[in-house]
Amino acid sequence: MVSAGRVVAVTVFLFANLTPLAFFFLLVFLTCGRPRCAGLLTLLIAGAMVAVNALLLALVHTPLMPEYLLVVVDLVRHFDLYWRTVPGFGWMVAGFCATLGIGLAIARCEPEKLPSGPLAMLLRGVVVGVLVGCGSLLLQSDPWSPVDPDDLPAAVRSQGVFGFFARMLPGLHWPARQLTTATPPAWHGPRPDIFIIQSESLFDIETMPIEIPKETFKNIRKIRRESVWHGPLNVPAWGANTYRTEFSFLTGLPMAFVHPSGYHPYATLTKQPIHSLARMLSGHGYRTIGITAAPAAFLNTDPAWRNMGFATILGAEDFSSSGRVAGYPSDRQLTERIVTILGQAEEPLLLFVTTMENHHHGPEENTRFDNGWPGRLSEETGIVFSHYLNHAAQADRMVGELTSLLRQRGRPALLAFYGDHPPPLLPVYRELNWTPTDTFFLIWSTPSTTTRRTGATGVWSLAAAILEAAGLPPDAHFRQVAELATRCEQGFTHCRLTMAEKNRYRDAMLENVFGILQKH
Repeated sequence: MVSAGRVVAVTVFLFANLTPLAFFFLLVFLTCGRPRCAGLLTLLIAGAMVAVNALLLALVHTPLMPEYLLVVVDLVRHFDLYWRTVPGFGWMVAGFCATLGIGLAIARCEPEKLPSGPLAMLLRGVVVGVLVGCGSLLLQSDPWSPVDPDDLPAAVRSQGVFGFFARMLPGLHWPARQLTTATPPAWHGPRPDIFIIQSESLFDIETMPIEIPKETFKNIRKIRRESVWHGPLNVPAWGANTYRTEFSFLTGLPMAFVHPSGYHPYATLTKQPIHSLARMLSGHGYRTIGITAAPAAFLNTDPAWRNMGFATILGAEDFSSSGRVAGYPSDRQLTERIVTILGQAEEPLLLFVTTMENHHHGPEENTRFDNGWPGRLSEETGIVFSHYLNHAAQADRMVGELTSLLRQRGRPALLAFYGDHPPPLLPVYRELNWTPTDTFFLIWSTPSTTTRRTGATGVWSLAAAILEAAGLPPDAHFRQVAELATRCEQGFTHCRLTMAEKNRYRDAMLENVFGILQKH
């Protein structure tokens, strides 16, 4: 016998799924007056949403969310980037074009089933307006179970694709606040240069249940032994969504504090100046430079970084087209640019660099790894993995060259190196029956220090750890970040906090980043 609770759960699930589709059908039907056209478009849109949601869950462990609508402009401006990096993107484009073509053909051929006079059109417009208003009220109510920001796929399973998508629509809006900063207190003593490398799709390959050629991470292995702190890094992204890791690192905010409304932070949370590590250091005389291997305008990075306090921003367009990997500036090119900047630096420097080379896993000529691939992988999967190992070896080379250069400069410096998310190497994981969940980080300084620390942390607390390792006094916000980090383990998933304490930290830290900063 089916329990009453089960009946209620199924009813809510159907309500969550059918209501947005029915609402969409009525809007289209009342607008064009063609029922078959409205019905077919509704079915095609539903099918597309289900397909895209399944693809996203497989590739990036995140369901389809309204924030993806905000990157439509990037799909047009940077079509080639998506074409090269998103599996099945060509089929998605073909499906969209087919959907559009079928809808237009039916709309053209099907006769209108509603009156089309001026008064009838006015009444239809009124009804559409009422529907939109009712839909807004429905979305602002709470007819479905709450969304757990740390487990969005579970919310999709409990509410359905369409109910979840509709539930998230109000999250596209984030209240703007005016940021004002007081004059920072004076610092005394040396201010070391700070270099931060966020390496695309790089994780600790030596944790894999398979033998990895030791030369792949030979420099990283050495620098780890000399580092101030190293260990696993909990990141708010998997397979893609680099900007979430960037935002969390620079602001010191756990993404759970801004999820799901801040799923795409560069489109929703950085429309006005906000506080960050870059803004804090710029107030102390640091020259702040951000370098991205993607186009600077990609995913709204340029204006977002400027609103976070970077004075100079370089993108892929500032690099030569020769020597690139899959269209992106290679790690080698980025290293050469860093060397050039170092040679010209006079004031203390904050250099934040995001790479792209490791994101490309496709076959290339003459890129099979010298030692082949581990025997547990099939040849086809092994070739894919060998390409990734080649790019990972270039990231390792980057670390070795930069630490060697900083040693020779004779000037205090700190290097932080970390991966932004595990790569979507789905065939490799399937054959190994193993999937990475974290990346890794290391913080290294010169002159060297005898202080050594190992252990996991979250990317949101990494900026506070860098300030501590550099001997730089944090401001009020990053002091609070450091305080919260002492009460959390492995990022934000194992915090020894009550819900009330979490809420107090969240409110205070959001006010620090988006509101008025007067405390130090």
